[in-house]
Amino acid sequence: TYKKEGESVKLISTNNFAVKETSKLTTGTISFQYMAHIAFDGWTAWTNLGSDAGLTGQSKRLEALQFSCSTYLPTFRARAYVQQIGWMPWVGLGDLVGTVGQSKRAEAFQVDVPTSFATNVYYQVHTEKLGWMPLVGNGEIAGTMDQSRRVESFRMYMVIID
Repeated sequence: TYKKEGESVKLISTNNFAVKETSKLTTGTISFQYMAHIAFDGWTAWTNLGSDAGLTGQSKRLEALQFSCSTYLPTFRARAYVQQIGWMPWVGLGDLVGTVGQSKRAEAFQVDVPTSFATNVYYQVHTEKLGWMPLVGNGEIAGTMDQSRRVESFRMYMVIID
């Protein structure tokens, strides 16, 4: 949730993760959302920053993510590390990050948000048998590689400075 107060913009997480501020102004309301494709269940509903996209404790693999933003972000990009494929190519907003219909698990993700749009970008994944992995920063790897562990859920936080 983003709230404009005076000359600052605050990020107020939905699960008490943090409250961050920036002195730059934003115009209007910016909506940044993501959803996950879960094996046998299909796409989740769009979820807001700070919320989980996926299922934990149900032993179901997250196969793909998709990101949406109400502001044009030509340099946003994300990619997935996928079972038997490795790193997929970087893709932009609205594109499929991972695979659907191939019965392959996503094992890790990287998200790169332009620093001209957001600072303090963090995300994490819930991984099979390891639980919630540590938060990583913009462009870093969330998850595991070559350990045959499925990602089960994804969450993301950011402060928008556009």
